[in-house]
Amino acid sequence: MRLLTSVFASVAILVAAASANATVSFIATATTSGGDLNAVQIGDTITLNINIRSTGTPIFGLGAAVEDYRDIASFQSGNAVAGYLFEIAIPAVGAFNGLDNLSQGALVENAAGFVQIANSAGLTGRAGTGVSDPGLNGVIGGGDAQFRVTLVATAAGTRLISIGGSDDPALGNVAIIAGGASEAITNAFISVTVVPEPGTALLMGLGLAGLAAAGRRE
Repeated sequence: MRLLTSVFASVAILVAAASANATVSFIATATTSGGDLNAVQIGDTITLNINIRSTGTPIFGLGAAVEDYRDIASFQSGNAVAGYLFEIAIPAVGAFNGLDNLSQGALVENAAGFVQIANSAGLTGRAGTGVSDPGLNGVIGGGDAQFRVTLVATAAGTRLISIGGSDDPALGNVAIIAGGASEAITNAFISVTVVPEPGTALLMGLGLAGLAAAGRRE
C-alpha cells in the first residue's frame, strides 16, 4: 500500500492538477447511535456509508480515504469492497472489468491519521460508473454501501469529515486517467457535532453563573 501511495503522490506532483469537473466522486450518508449528528454524545458511534461514482471516463488508478475526524472521534472499524467501477455488472451473474481494491476487507487507520478506503492501480482503464457495482452485501445494483467506516465520538466539537481525495498530495488520494494524468476527486463531506458531556456542560453553566454573580456583587 505504501508503494502505491508513493506512486500516486509522484504522479500528482509531476503532472498538472486536475480539472474542475472531476471524473470520480464519492457520496456518503451517516448515522449515529444517538440519532442526531448535530448532538452526538461522547461514546456514541458514527457510521459512514460510502459509495463511489464515475462519469465513465476510463480510470487507471485511484486512492481515496476518510480524513479530518480525529479532533472529535477515533476510528473503530471499517470494511471495503474488493473492487469497483465495473464495466459489466449483471445480477445473479457477476461483476467484471473493474478496478481491484488493495484496501479490500477490514480497514485500518494509517499512522498519519486517515483511513484508506480505496487503493487501485492498473494498466487498463476501467470505464464503469459505479451505479450497478455490488455493495458490501454482494448484491449487484442493490445500492448497499461499498465502504463502511465506524468512528467513536471522543471529544466535543464540530468537524467536517472528508471522504475522497486529500488536500495533501503526499497521501496520493487522487484519480489517475489516461496518460498518467491525475485528477482531483469530488469529495463527500459529513458534518458531525459532538456535544460536551452533561456533567461538563453543567459545571460550565455553574461556573458562568458564579462569574455573573461575582460581577454583580462588585
